[in-house]
Amino acid sequence: MKILITGLCLQGNKGGPALAISLMSQLRKIFPGARFVMSVPSAEFSLEVQWADRVGVAVVSDFSHLDLIAYLFRLPVKFKKVRVINWLIELKDAELVVDLSGVSYVGPPAGTTKRVLLNGRFKYFLFSRLFGRPFLAWTQSYGPFSNALIRYIAKKDLSALPVIMCRGESGKSAVEQLLPRKAVKSYPDVAITLDYNPDRGRKMIVDAGLLSGPLATVSPSAVLYSKSGDREGLNQHVSDMIWLCEYLVSSGYKVLLVPHTFRSQNHDPLKCDYAVSKEVYEGCVGVTEKISLVEGDNSAAELKSIIANAKVHVGARYHSLVAALSSGVPAIALSWHAKYQDVLAQFGIGNYVVPLSNGREFRSRIEVLLRELANEYDDVAGMLVRRQKELVIEVDRNRDQFLDSYKQITK
Repeated sequence: MKILITGLCLQGNKGGPALAISLMSQLRKIFPGARFVMSVPSAEFSLEVQWADRVGVAVVSDFSHLDLIAYLFRLPVKFKKVRVINWLIELKDAELVVDLSGVSYVGPPAGTTKRVLLNGRFKYFLFSRLFGRPFLAWTQSYGPFSNALIRYIAKKDLSALPVIMCRGESGKSAVEQLLPRKAVKSYPDVAITLDYNPDRGRKMIVDAGLLSGPLATVSPSAVLYSKSGDREGLNQHVSDMIWLCEYLVSSGYKVLLVPHTFRSQNHDPLKCDYAVSKEVYEGCVGVTEKISLVEGDNSAAELKSIIANAKVHVGARYHSLVAALSSGVPAIALSWHAKYQDVLAQFGIGNYVVPLSNGREFRSRIEVLLRELANEYDDVAGMLVRRQKELVIEVDRNRDQFLDSYKQITK
């Protein structure tokens, strides 16, 4: 059986491989011997191929709407018609298309209508329909369905699924309001099952020079960087992260910055967490001996292995939080989307969320949550371990539900 997986990547944003590796592990349990081809972004495609070789999966380059226009109208332009041709070959040969876009149909102000129409999951759904390929979506986040066009195309896609599987209660609620007669269920993020090696992570921490004392890991985000204005000549997100690192040091922690997006060919802080983290690190001028930065292009499993050694994690990148919570590390989320609230709520700590806000509100909220966590630490850490065991069982149920949906659409 050949399965085309859409919506993910294998490099750059480490949430992509964390999901892809975990998803393929689950799919192999219900489709033994399945062959996978991943549709990955065309940007930095050579790096996608390198990571695909490490993971052991075939890849095909995704295509843009401009590639498609060049293909349809036979235009002699720079856009690569061959991307469309190669992608359609893989689609036609696939017996099942499985989408895991992470977050789909995100309307304004969190997302843009243009992106939803041209670059998101709707494209994969539409082409699967045009070429008669079975299409299913693994559990992911949805919404906000904030305008009529996004609601319309989301209905077209979601109403065709036997069961809509949502990553948390806020997405489930949004889908139920959009399609009140559909079966909708909530399951955990499949990446909670990603394997990791704490001993490997501990060695990487030692190599970073943080040898003793309780460790706090921090994951800044290019997304929050792009959503934050400047304050006194410095990006607000960077300013907040500098304050956070210094506050953690003053509270007795060693701090390790763990970027979850690394773009080796483009260290732009609007796209690369490493670039944001580097600005934060360089801004912590008074405490550099107690702060370090994870360097290089590491795997999702390696980053999880590092975070697993922390006493506390503060994450602005979603899958850094998944890594922390699923390895039993209490975490505080810096949120721009309801998915952050969802994942912490599934682990029983839905109150440990800091919404996008100005510097004063951010700092006040962080101080309150860190004090609460210090007072409740053992209870929180114990609950995370118990919830992880329960949520892994939910992932098994998610897999069974997916198989049942596959049987329904192919009978």
